[in-house]
Amino acid sequence: MIKNKRLNKKFLILFIFIGLIISIAINNNLFKINILEDYIIKNQINSFKDNLPLKVNSFSELMDVNIEKRNIYYTYKLNDIDKKNSSSYNFKKFKSKVQNSLCEEEDTLELLKKDYILHYKYIDKNTEELITIKTNKSSCGKDIYDLDIIRKLIEEGN
Repeated sequence: MIKNKRLNKKFLILFIFIGLIISIAINNNLFKINILEDYIIKNQINSFKDNLPLKVNSFSELMDVNIEKRNIYYTYKLNDIDKKNSSSYNFKKFKSKVQNSLCEEEDTLELLKKDYILHYKYIDKNTEELITIKTNKSSCGKDIYDLDIIRKLIEEGN
């Protein structure tokens, strides 16, 4: 009976040890995947910089983009706005619309889910700062993963 208890104890220790080894291996692979994703994102941003400034539409241009760790910084120039005359603009509403757009756009949503923080700085035609908008995963609310569920349901239905 004492031998059975010792055997069971050794078996339990062996089982825990094997589980620990497996979990370390899985975490190591996830770590490698995250590093690879970060590397790809950083390279895409750095290669994108070669095409700047980039006209986005008739009233704005993307002037600069940078990445530091998991923070991506964008600078947009609003060509028709002068900070001296900007008191009539509703920047609070503008910020809300920008963040809603980022939370609905598939590419930016994927970055947010990977814990990237997006910083959008808007400057006027004289390069004076108008507003900075910081968006992270929590800015999109608790339902950030709902679009994935809806997309999956639509794909399964087709």
